[in-house]
Amino acid sequence: MGKAIIASDVDGTGEVLKNGENGLLIQTGQLVPSLTEALVKLGQDRGMQKKFQDRAIETISGRFNVTRMAREIEDIYNKVLNNGI
Repeated sequence: MGKAIIASDVDGTGEVLKNGENGLLIQTGQLVPSLTEALVKLGQDRGMQKKFQDRAIETISGRFNVTRMAREIEDIYNKVLNNGI
């Protein structure tokens, strides 16, 4: 979607969102102050917004496109069939 992302560091979020690279990752312990700080920081920096928007598209299209995911699933099936795992 090409949106600048602010997300909390839960579950697998940190595997996709790299703080300061393709979004802002906040800690859950101090959620309200952390979110407030991140919103102000992102809202005041148009360059950061653009960078995160561009990198969000790159991250998702590079790692989670249909072709790549289908090939990865195919590789798993082939390993199981060939190795009897």
